[in-house]
Amino acid sequence: SLEKRLEPLRWQFTNFTVCESPRSPPPSRSQLAMLLPQNNCTSVCNAVIAAPPNNIALRDTLEASLIKTRQVLQDPEMDGQYTVHWTGPPVLTRFAIHHSMTILYSHTFYPCSHQNRAVECKPKLFRNSSTTFAMHEWKMSWVGESLTNAMIKAARLQNNNKSMVVVQ
Repeated sequence: SLEKRLEPLRWQFTNFTVCESPRSPPPSRSQLAMLLPQNNCTSVCNAVIAAPPNNIALRDTLEASLIKTRQVLQDPEMDGQYTVHWTGPPVLTRFAIHHSMTILYSHTFYPCSHQNRAVECKPKLFRNSSTTFAMHEWKMSWVGESLTNAMIKAARLQNNNKSMVVVQ
């Protein structure tokens, strides 16, 4: 697994998320190159968010999501049907861009695509990368696991202060 500390990212950027689409590698190996040029991201990943308490972009995302969810639940024609576009990455993307939240290249936290996981998703390939701080190995380890067990596992990782997290 990769074990890198996240403090350099937290010191460099007050708040950040990671671009999910389009997937492209940073233009250089410099840590400054992790920062995606403004408005080059069409969809952020709502699984990677770092922000101080009371962050306005996150507050606005939450408020917009709650308003839309309430509307859907009260609309008999919607019959409780849900779509990720009401509360997921599209909403966070809109407010992250509106509030100039730092958006990092996808390679910062998941350097390999779920489509190429068998070929390129090996921790040893990213161990010396200065622009990769964590990696998703796309092993679907959560399948069959209860939510409680997954939460306990995440809390243990956080408590161990292993800032470089490998998501399976």
